Amino acid sequence: MIRIGQFNRLRVSKLLNFGAYLTDGNEEILMPTKFLPEDIKDGDSIRVFLYHDNEGRPIATTQIPYACVNQVATLKVVANGSAGGFLDWGLDKDLLVPNSEQRVRLSVGQNVVVWIYVDDKSGRIVATTKLNKFIKDQGSSYKSGDEVEVVIAETTNLGYKVVVDNEYWGLLFKNEVFKPIEIGDRLDAYIKEVRPDGKLDITLHSPEKNEVEDLGQAILKRLEENNGTLPFGDKSDADIIYREFGVSKKVFKRTLGMLFKEGKITLENERIIQNKQ
Repeated sequence: MIRIGQFNRLRVSKLLNFGAYLTDGNEEILMPTKFLPEDIKDGDSIRVFLYHDNEGRPIATTQIPYACVNQVATLKVVANGSAGGFLDWGLDKDLLVPNSEQRVRLSVGQNVVVWIYVDDKSGRIVATTKLNKFIKDQGSSYKSGDEVEVVIAETTNLGYKVVVDNEYWGLLFKNEVFKPIEIGDRLDAYIKEVRPDGKLDITLHSPEKNEVEDLGQAILKRLEENNGTLPFGDKSDADIIYREFGVSKKVFKRTLGMLFKEGKITLENERIIQNKQ
């Protein structure tokens, strides 16, 4: 079955002077000459991406888009027209975001987070910035510690709203973030907690052995930003530790112990002091 907006493996059924027809055994799709490999011949199998040309006809290409249908992507606005905004998605033909699918008016040069889909009415591949139409609130099939991929979609009072594995909403708390991130970033992350209502809390820190190493780097960074001292120690209140670093007091104490043994810090009267290297 031909899948528009996805990669398909098709067989060359006919070579012509303007391209080749490819088939899945039922339908034929044209691939223009400029996309044909030089050594292609009748009967060859080839992996192609299928989209629509300016006339709305299915067409095959060996170009690789930045994202496929039913995926979240961060794409740049390259033009505006009467029908909507146009995004560069890696193909000769730009991707339309109809005016009705824009939460706010798009600006040329702007990077936007969109969902790519096939419009039921027109049959065309389009994009929308109205992610709530496609992203689900509950991801109860996950468990704490599962590794996921997230796209930073928007900021909230608590932190960042993220799309988890192109399917679910998740929340990344700002006190869990110890490095610069921007809207549109695609990051490896972990399920911190699945709440009773099925909503997902996300962390960028591995719940396994890497958690101590990650926190160690975060503490050293904050020491550099605060003239080499921080007002915390192994007797600091657990709630304060969680609020400031997003980890349990147990993990915090293990991290301080690691940094102390490595000679990178000195612990003094509920202060962390960075040792000069």
